[in-house]
Amino acid sequence: MELLLFIYRLWVMENLKELLQTNTIFVGEVLANYFSQQLERLSPLEEQIIDQLAIAPKGLTLNEIQTHLPETNDLSDVMTALNSLNRRCLLEKYPQNQVTYFTLIPSIKKYVSLKG
Repeated sequence: MELLLFIYRLWVMENLKELLQTNTIFVGEVLANYFSQQLERLSPLEEQIIDQLAIAPKGLTLNEIQTHLPETNDLSDVMTALNSLNRRCLLEKYPQNQVTYFTLIPSIKKYVSLKG
């Protein structure tokens, strides 16, 4: 029995290693349920920001996010929404040329694009 368990563990680890090497983003049922719950709790402004970031290939600056929103929103409201999304670990921020860019974490971006 221990031998079978050992062989199974090796097989799982080898498949996991192969999956990680392909840089494939996998959104399984457990993650999909978690993401669904998180996205249901978003404010309308947070939903709009998520939608904009989902289609942005390289991320957006604060000004670009505000410009792309369908309604004129106060900058402090946009910053509050971004802070909320960041606290929920849905965003990544990265500096480039002294400007901060915002993007979705890859698994959320994949989920939103699959959701449609």
